[in-house]
Amino acid sequence: MELQTIFNQVCQHLVRQGRAAMEHNTGGSCRYRGACGTRCAVGYLIADKHYDNHIEGGGMARESVQDVVIATIGDISDEACRLLAACQNAHDVQLADVSRYEWARRMIYIAEVRDLIVPKQVRELARG
Repeated sequence: MELQTIFNQVCQHLVRQGRAAMEHNTGGSCRYRGACGTRCAVGYLIADKHYDNHIEGGGMARESVQDVVIATIGDISDEACRLLAACQNAHDVQLADVSRYEWARRMIYIAEVRDLIVPKQVRELARG
C-alpha cells in the first residue's frame, strides 16, 4: 500500500471518529481497539480477523503489531512503518491528550516531512 493511501485512510478515519481510541470512555490508555468501537491510527488498518488483544500496549516497532498490519494490508515498507508509528504517536499524544486542532497540525507536519498531500478535512481542522 502506498504511503499516500495509508496516510489518507488514517486521516479520514480519525477525522470521522473525532476522538482517540481509549481504554474507557472516560480515559485510560490508548488502544488499537478502544471503548465504543473506536480504533487508533494503526488499529483502523487491522482487520477484526487479525486483531488479538496481545498487541495492546505495543507500538509499530513491535513485530507482533507489524505482523497483524501486514496480514491485513499486505507487505509494508520500512517507511510505511515509520509513517504509521508517527500517526500512532499523533493519535496517542495530540488527539488523546491535547485537541483535534493540535492533532491536525501534527498530521500536517507528518505529511510535509514525507512530501504527502494533506487531506482537506485535516487542513480544515488545523485552521481551528
